[in-house]
Amino acid sequence: MVSLKLLNSREIFIISVLHIAIFVNILLYFITDNHLMIYILILLCIVMGSYIFYLFSRLIKINMKNEIIGFVIFGLLMFISLLSYGIYYIAF
Repeated sequence: MVSLKLLNSREIFIISVLHIAIFVNILLYFITDNHLMIYILILLCIVMGSYIFYLFSRLIKINMKNEIIGFVIFGLLMFISLLSYGIYYIAF
């Protein structure tokens, strides 16, 4: 687990805001049943996954030439895991 000493207050704030935004988005989806919230959730997951990937790559000092591709792949993997949990929750 990443120690909080390795992250500065700005990075902790950004991660906290993204977590809150995803939680509020899920609540609004269940309240309003608006499918636009799904697209916003996809974008939030990609942004959060990208930022977490950036923090971990900086932490372990990966010097990637194609960081943007890695950001998008990590964000999509995060979204797929969230989506699979949602499908499981709806199905059962």
